[in-house]
Amino acid sequence: MSDSQGSSIILHYEGVAYFTEEVFEELLKESGILSKVFRDEVTIKRGRLLLPYMKIKNELGDGFPDALFAAISKKDVYELPMEENIAVISKAGKSLQNKHLRKKKSIFLNAVLSKTL
Repeated sequence: MSDSQGSSIILHYEGVAYFTEEVFEELLKESGILSKVFRDEVTIKRGRLLLPYMKIKNELGDGFPDALFAAISKKDVYELPMEENIAVISKAGKSLQNKHLRKKKSIFLNAVLSKTL
């Protein structure tokens, strides 16, 4: 699992499922050998567990059972009630915006320093 500071970052939410901790633990119990994959791929953002299930499906192909895929896809972020959907997505947007602002400041500072040297 990675938190919002970890290296596993979800920048968009297409094919990403949302779970509470309890529901995710149930999923792990039901998923058998895939539980390790799910545990490695899940990201925690502000107490929300986000699983990029489409990425996993693309990597595993037939190794991802259809019934399990169907159950997980019902938890897709875009299926959340509107208020929760906005909370999940808007926080990610702010994080991405802040990252780009820091990058622009760094590029500007590098350009100024290179001209003065």
